[in-house]
Amino acid sequence: MEGVASVDMKHCSVDGCDRTAKAKGMCNRHYENQRLRGSAVPVKERPLVDRLTYKVTGTGCWEFTGKVNDRGYGIVHAAVHGVEGERAHRVAYREWVGEIPDDMVVMHQCDNPPCINPEHLKLGTHADNMADMVAKRRHWAHSKTHCPNGHPYTEENTYRPGRGGRECLTCKRERGNKYTRKTRSRT
Repeated sequence: MEGVASVDMKHCSVDGCDRTAKAKGMCNRHYENQRLRGSAVPVKERPLVDRLTYKVTGTGCWEFTGKVNDRGYGIVHAAVHGVEGERAHRVAYREWVGEIPDDMVVMHQCDNPPCINPEHLKLGTHADNMADMVAKRRHWAHSKTHCPNGHPYTEENTYRPGRGGRECLTCKRERGNKYTRKTRSRT
């Protein structure tokens, strides 16, 4: 064409972008992201591991700094990566350790729900996780200090049948005595 000078068009310097560079070697989209958010690549286009932000505690836990649910577990939303509302420790395990079989759960060895440190996470069955919770006395029933009749759960007054349960010995004796009186009155 006559009258049109050939202009050497440069492409955006961001990997994978073929738009024309406008400012500082980037297209408008990437330049604005850099200017406003400190990174040329939008959050939703970054690798999934970049969503796993954390702070390190004195115990070595990597506490997830993103959104957490009402029980303290980190939640990751990354629809672009096929992750929507999944717990952060599961995402971290998959990213840094490996796949999670369908019949397995990711357990915290540190008992810290927001922790995503792969050294603190291990695979186990649901039954393993429940047994661990009971063994470490983290089950909700362990926070009770008295039985429904007001007797204290002390070592001397607590019967522990199998499977991690507990029963008030005073109530157990009273039920036994009541049964004995009832059966003797029939004879």
